[in-house]
Amino acid sequence: ISLKDEECVLKFFRNFLGKYKKSALVISDYAKGFLTESLIRKLIDLSKERNVPVITDPKNQNISIYKGSPTSIFIQSGDTFYLYQLLH
Repeated sequence: ISLKDEECVLKFFRNFLGKYKKSALVISDYAKGFLTESLIRKLIDLSKERNVPVITDPKNQNISIYKGSPTSIFIQSGDTFYLYQLLH
């Protein structure tokens, strides 16, 4: 997506966090191009600033883009799930 669209998503997320104090961010990336590396990074950083838990379910094999997410990542391969704890 474009940088302009990223900013719209971030604005929506900031407003959401301002309205709903008990929040969590769930990133379920199906590698369709909406969740760019830049957008994922900004969403995780914003969540960390506001102490919002982040849960990720990436389809992208490059899990390093989720580094800094304060939670674990679950990756499914067939019927098997793998749990990875990212280092900060």
